[in-house]
Amino acid sequence: CQDEYDYFTRTFDQDTTLYAAWINEDEGSVYIYAPLTEDTVEIRSYTGRRRFLTVPGQLGGKTVTSIGEHAFAGNTRIRTVILPDTIANISRYAFANCSSLRSIEMPEAVTSVGEYAFGSCVSLKYINIPSRVTVINEGTFSNCSVLGSVFIPQNSSLTSVKTRAFSFSGLSEFNIPQLLSEFAEDALYGSTHMSSITVSAGNTAFQIVGNALYDKGGTKLLYYPSGLAGSYSVNANTAEIGPYAFAY
Repeated sequence: CQDEYDYFTRTFDQDTTLYAAWINEDEGSVYIYAPLTEDTVEIRSYTGRRRFLTVPGQLGGKTVTSIGEHAFAGNTRIRTVILPDTIANISRYAFANCSSLRSIEMPEAVTSVGEYAFGSCVSLKYINIPSRVTVINEGTFSNCSVLGSVFIPQNSSLTSVKTRAFSFSGLSEFNIPQLLSEFAEDALYGSTHMSSITVSAGNTAFQIVGNALYDKGGTKLLYYPSGLAGSYSVNANTAEIGPYAFAY
């Protein structure tokens, strides 16, 4: 259990008596959930008021394996979330617009993260991509304006990064993992702090040519980090420049 504070800044000009109330949340009573199978459930909504939240691994005697659509969306109180090791799915918009959310650790059991799951989490600074996740969907981390770091493990199963996955984020660097074969040309659109994009050894779909991301054949320029200043000389073998290659 962690202390929770609501700061009160009023100036008093006379003697005043203040009262503090302790609110104890019964875990079962603040979650709305629905069965997925005979033994598993999905959290559909959270009605509590905690800022530092540990999501239970069981509700009603059944294992929690999924966070449903919009389950925590728009919650402006939550600052940190610890998910149980049982979670395999985080649905679309699950944590969208959680404007105070600073950290959330996704467990290794997670295999899918839906569209805009963390969209507009404007206080989120770091995120880990579990090794079993194969797709970062449309807008998953869009408008996460202070998101400065994304950890993708070396054994990542990631094969696809969809449109605007990290658009208008605070990222300054991004590494293309070994198995990635699809990287939307606007995946980093509007991320004006980007100064470095790299490709892991063994990747067969992409390469870096003079700080820019190219297809493996070296004929299509896909993306040039928008945070880099100065001039850039397009490689002589370039036959096509992607529509968002220099956009920001």
